[in-house]
Amino acid sequence: PPRPPPSPPPPFPPPSPPPPSPPPSPPPPSPPPLPPPYPPNAPPPPPPPPPLAQNTVSCIALQQEFPGSWPIDQNLLVCAEGSAGLGPGGTSDCPSKASHSTAEATCKDIGTRLCTRRELFAGVGIGAGGCKHDKTELWTVDGCPGGAHFVQLGAPRGLSGAEDESTPHCRNDTKEFPFICCAKVLESPPPSPPPSPPPP
Repeated sequence: PPRPPPSPPPPFPPPSPPPPSPPPSPPPPSPPPLPPPYPPNAPPPPPPPPPLAQNTVSCIALQQEFPGSWPIDQNLLVCAEGSAGLGPGGTSDCPSKASHSTAEATCKDIGTRLCTRRELFAGVGIGAGGCKHDKTELWTVDGCPGGAHFVQLGAPRGLSGAEDESTPHCRNDTKEFPFICCAKVLESPPPSPPPSPPPP
């Protein structure tokens, strides 16, 4: 007898549906805003103090121009003077009391500067120029708040052992005080910047 036809192959199962996509991740939270550098209603902070003035003439040059003056303190390598070159018209007279700006300009005219508190406290101005400033408050280059600068005894360690007399005081720049000038031991003035190259 004839053989029965073969059975048809079983149907393939339908493909499985793709898995659902995961939900998108939420965006990361924004960082909190930075706090202001100072409270909103507070005034901005004051600018940084300017650098201390520097002399442009060496102590050796000053000694050559004014023989017998501008002695050098070998510990601080600073010279100080109270009269040589500081009088009217550059004469060697003790200058009068002056405001801070006038005292500063007088020192600057001969390439020097006012002394620092540290220099005066170390005694660089003892007997400076014979102007009898050892027990007198002198202007310094060191500023303090409110448009003022410190004054310091001319010889707080040399002739005064009292701590309160050695403490500098803050004085308004319009007040008039005596002063002496100081300079660092420099071999030569600071070099000038090189000239700019010509345009192409």
